[in-house]
Amino acid sequence: MRRLKIIAVCGHGQGSSLVMRMQLENVIADMGIDAMMECTCVAEATGMVRFADVIVTTDSLAKIVDIPEGIPLVTVRNLIDADEVATKLKAVVEEHYPEAISR
Repeated sequence: MRRLKIIAVCGHGQGSSLVMRMQLENVIADMGIDAMMECTCVAEATGMVRFADVIVTTDSLAKIVDIPEGIPLVTVRNLIDADEVATKLKAVVEEHYPEAISR
């Protein structure tokens, strides 16, 4: 099994995506997912998302980012809500990459 690549996309690629990254890294560790995280801004996302296994962003930014067909998208309302982030990421990974989760 290969390591999953998860990309967090925010407006400017610094503040909110880093907060999201910290949340996601905690979720990934808790779930035992073998994944690496990257953060990017909307302006650079198009060039990066085609190499992702999962993309995580806000509801509003998901309308702006050109998500390639077949790449799972996780949208959240509140970047710092650990429960929302965990619930949504877990559902996507279980659906698309169940083999990536250590049980």
